[in-house]
Amino acid sequence: MSTMTATAALADFPAHLAASEIRLKRILVVIDFSSQSRRALAEATAIADRFGSELLLVDSTIDSA
Repeated sequence: MSTMTATAALADFPAHLAASEIRLKRILVVIDFSSQSRRALAEATAIADRFGSELLLVDSTIDSA
């Protein structure tokens, strides 16, 4: 498994392709407020900023009652 983050991968992505060939209108992020999901949210936020995308968040916590 690669340790490269999405943000790092985007830094190497050719700018002309990002502007002309990739359209990310919406990015869905499932969050349960764990450290992993907070990291995924941070990465998704960076990608959304780069592409002008809308972030959609879904709370996936489990009720243990």
